[in-house]
Amino acid sequence: MNYKISLNHIFFFIIIFYLIFQTGIHSDDYTIIDIFQKNYFANYFNFNSKGQNIYAPLNYYLIYWIYAVAGNEILFIYDFFKIFLHFICYFLIYLFLSDYFKKKEASIFSFIYLFYPIHDANNYWLMTCGFTLTISLAMFAVYLLKKNFYILGFLISLSGAFFFYSSPPFIIGLSTIFLVKKDYTKFLCIFIPGCIYIFYYLFIKLYFYDLEFDNKIVISNNSVLLFYNFLLQIITTLEVQFGPSNYLKIINSFNYFDFFGLCAIIATLFIFKNSFQNIKFSKELIICFLSIIILSIFMLSLTGRYFHSSFNLGNRVNIYSSLFFFIIIYLIRNFKFVIWIYLSIILLSIFNLSNHWKNWNLKQIDIISNINNSIELENINNDSVYFINNGYSKLGQFSHIEFIVSPWVLETLTNKYNFQPVYLNSDTIINSNKIYNKKQNKYYSILDINYIYDTEINSLKKYNQNELMQLIKKNKLETRHWIQTIDLKYLNFITKNFKNLNYLFYEK
Repeated sequence: MNYKISLNHIFFFIIIFYLIFQTGIHSDDYTIIDIFQKNYFANYFNFNSKGQNIYAPLNYYLIYWIYAVAGNEILFIYDFFKIFLHFICYFLIYLFLSDYFKKKEASIFSFIYLFYPIHDANNYWLMTCGFTLTISLAMFAVYLLKKNFYILGFLISLSGAFFFYSSPPFIIGLSTIFLVKKDYTKFLCIFIPGCIYIFYYLFIKLYFYDLEFDNKIVISNNSVLLFYNFLLQIITTLEVQFGPSNYLKIINSFNYFDFFGLCAIIATLFIFKNSFQNIKFSKELIICFLSIIILSIFMLSLTGRYFHSSFNLGNRVNIYSSLFFFIIIYLIRNFKFVIWIYLSIILLSIFNLSNHWKNWNLKQIDIISNINNSIELENINNDSVYFINNGYSKLGQFSHIEFIVSPWVLETLTNKYNFQPVYLNSDTIINSNKIYNKKQNKYYSILDINYIYDTEINSLKKYNQNELMQLIKKNKLETRHWIQTIDLKYLNFITKNFKNLNYLFYEK
């Protein structure tokens, strides 16, 4: 029996390796690499600037060193590091679930939750692996406490709490397992570390207000606004799991379907063909997962941002609501055929999305190489150069993985040149005869001669004022959520109460 169990793990370790290898680095990774390579130790131990060294210390000091070591040159190291982290997460989640399910069921459920399609940013973007590490450590702490390892369980829970800013819902939510069982000592061993982190975070925020601190929460006296935030969090949480966002993500992922993914599904069906009979769910597990989801809604309501979407790197917050996966399994537990259909679709989508990240990584590498080796860009002596195309990866009609649309990323990739890079898309409009970026709230002057660099064809062209203005006016809206396709008259609640989201809807 133990031999078969070990084969299950080996099977998923191979799958994890395949999914992550060659997915590369993305978005803010480039900026962090640039910062650390300039002065590693000064930035690594800089306590006077905002960053994860303050609000996610363990993630920062245990993960970020890789940026200084690998840099932009040894990209495969990032893949191996992500693979290693996911091996750990898979096994820790498995240990937790093995107390509630049969061994085979626990292994496949662990894998699917870890790679659930609507939070793929957590799997392939190193900077957000802290989300999965946090819940994995918290689950492992529960597992240890069930084995009566009180001190070690407490310390692991404390580590999970300080690993990432995402920890409070995970830590406190998982503590309800022991609350339901009325085992109050073990409950406190999980609960107290979560409270310690919350007090630490609030202490930093409230008493070090002069520190340039990247606050994730905004304390507001506007109770109506807080209620609207809470309401929109509930709506987007449910929608991303059960609404069009989920189905559109899965459907569009099939643009990257390949034969290997199909073979992996067939192998999975064969290995687990006798599973999913008489699946039993404990009350404490259902209460625990629902608690995590509800607590995450409360926490995210305080931010005024991080609304749930299946697309973009912001989908990392969907790791909370992805626990609905277990609720769905609970509801269909008596229908083995339905379970297999459901799991097969999810597994295929996981493989498809991995292919999307790999393809996009290769394209990013080509674009960066073209920018770095461009003689035309090197000879420009102008205030600004405008970049077009490839701000995001495209998953079907949706803009998915952020790239040079982020100003700091584009500035990092062009910092050897003597111009200000500006990305042009539907976020930019003409306002008072200037270029205005609605999202960044920045203006740029239009010169007599303007340079446009097309990242798709590696081409630099000159545009006069009128040509540049016409180019900007022709920009199509970046579709980041299906709701952008709805007539604005039906979206008054959002556009009126969430001004920071208006740039998503107004083209001109």
